[in-house]
Amino acid sequence: MSGLIDEAPSRKKSRSKDANDAKDVKLPKPVEQELEKAPKTIFVGNIPSSVILDKAVYKRFKKLFRNIGSVDSIRFRSIGFKEILPRKTAFLAGKINENSTVNAYVVFTDDKDAKKSLNLNGTVFENHHLRIDSIMHPRPQDPRRSVFIGNLEFETIDEDVYKHFQKCGNIEYVRLIRDSTTNLGKGFGYVQFVDSVAVEKALLLNGKPMKNRDGKSRNLRVSQAKRILMNKRKTELQVKKIKKSKKSLNDLDADSKSALGRYAKIVNKHNRSNKKARVTKRSTEFKKKARELKKK
Repeated sequence: MSGLIDEAPSRKKSRSKDANDAKDVKLPKPVEQELEKAPKTIFVGNIPSSVILDKAVYKRFKKLFRNIGSVDSIRFRSIGFKEILPRKTAFLAGKINENSTVNAYVVFTDDKDAKKSLNLNGTVFENHHLRIDSIMHPRPQDPRRSVFIGNLEFETIDEDVYKHFQKCGNIEYVRLIRDSTTNLGKGFGYVQFVDSVAVEKALLLNGKPMKNRDGKSRNLRVSQAKRILMNKRKTELQVKKIKKSKKSLNDLDADSKSALGRYAKIVNKHNRSNKKARVTKRSTEFKKKARELKKK
């Protein structure tokens, strides 16, 4: 390898020789091949971990998608482990957390079958509502149909939230934010409903307790979800124009005032990111939980 780097060709003849040698080198899969797979690939979330531990469950999971069309491969991700070890070591040692859930990427032979499979979103598999989405064109978050949920237990899984909010209306998906290392929840997430009417009912659950699998309850924080759409470059250009005009704040129109407000948010966010992260009670609890998991 070092020879290829150090011996840089200085003549056209040597460059030609290197080019011929390069044909014999086994290259990694080109990006183009992965892009070709994307339209044929779907994301599947909230799968019980038994799909990895039990061959019979895995076969039923695979059959669910084979009923749609030919499946090339299934890759499992976001696997929760009982101990913090290198992932491969933990997997081979069978340290998978039975109470956790996993995600998967299902690759079809035909992209048309991948599109058809999106209709399986919300299908109940092993008492879990599956979240199925496209890789190429994921469902956009609609704030009018979504709520933010906070103060969740770190061990809470999507299905717990699904059961708590399904009385409000039909749910399109539940998404809990998780730590990439431990796969523990971070205590917050989102619920998107099929109809915006369900949001009004969900907001009534703010401050109400949600019972967890261990029998304990926590009072949830439920609020309307917000779409974060800030085109930083566009805002900066608007602000430059406003500054050039040298108008006072009172002389500006509503759009210009709005642009200044967005710009102030962007600047403040940047300043906050350069400061030391604030320590809260919940963040301390999360770190404690991660340490306990590491000791086991």
